[in-house]
Amino acid sequence: LDDNDAKAISHLAFQVLKPGGRFVMLMDGCYVPEITLIEKFFLFLDRGAYIRTEQCYRNLITDNFSQVNITVRHDMFWIPYSTIVVECVK
Repeated sequence: LDDNDAKAISHLAFQVLKPGGRFVMLMDGCYVPEITLIEKFFLFLDRGAYIRTEQCYRNLITDNFSQVNITVRHDMFWIPYSTIVVECVK
């Protein structure tokens, strides 16, 4: 999703959640500072245009949610691949 669509979905999730409700984005590719060339290649092949850094994901979410927990995982696949899990609480 481009930034506008991602922000719209975040806003919609915020609107429909009850207080204390959670919105979770699972297993999206993520650029990290220590990225290797092979990992960068896999990220490019997988999703292409809208792979973001951790901070970019945070910027998309914090317009709506004040409590955001982000975890970047490097052990979800057998290939080198950084995955972000974003959990937001209303």
